[in-house]
Formats: sequence, C-alpha cells, structure tokens
Amino acid sequence: MGGGFASLRSSAIEREWSWNAALTPSPFIACEIEGTVFPSAVYRCESQSLRRGQAYRIDEEYERLQAQIDACLGQTSWYPRDWRKGDTFAFAGADRQIMWRDVNARPAPAVILAIEENVRGDGLGLALTLKALR
Repeated sequence: MGGGFASLRSSAIEREWSWNAALTPSPFIACEIEGTVFPSAVYRCESQSLRRGQAYRIDEEYERLQAQIDACLGQTSWYPRDWRKGDTFAFAGADRQIMWRDVNARPAPAVILAIEENVRGDGLGLALTLKALR
C-alpha cells in the first residue's frame, strides 16, 4: 500500500517528509501531512486556539464535529470497513479526545478528535488526526 495522503499534499514544509495539506476542513485553520507512505503517514488539522474563558465554544464545536464524524463513519458505504467509536478520554485540564477505528483492517485506520491545550497553556483548540494504529 502506498499513498501517505499523496493526493492531499500541497506545498512542502521545511521539515523533512512534511507537507501542508491541500484540504483544510472547517473549523480548522491548518492541516499538515507527515510521512510518505501508509501506514506511517499522519494527516493532522488544528483549529484556532481560544482563551480558556471561551472554552464553551470549543466544547460546542467538539460535540458538533463528533456528531458529524459519527454520521459519516456510520454510513453503509464504508462496508466492509467497520468503524468503532471508543470512549471519550479526559486528561488534565480540559483536554480530551475520542477515537474511531476500523476494526476490520490491519493496521487499523483511526480518526482522532481532541481538545488540546496550546503550548503557552493559555488556550484550547481542536485537533483532528487521521493515522494508522499499528
């Protein structure tokens, strides 16, 4: 299997084996692709970071995206894929994530939606990651 999201690559990033993504779904502001082949390539999108006082907006968007991903991966057109939704994991602070994975494939493709604290520790943002679990 080749791929590595090759059809979704745009301009190269200075880091080796990294590209800006040609598609950035709403509400994300930037997406990157790291790696060149399946199963090691990762497609990751991040939203704008909001101050902690606006965390309710992140929560609302997280719930909306979760429902959209559920609806998408629940469609019969995915057959023979068998997408399973895991439990929401809550981490320190407001960080949390949920993962869907295809239990019929090896390595298992995964979709991960997360609320993450920014590097400065003063805000929260959404992250969407597509990768294979080995």
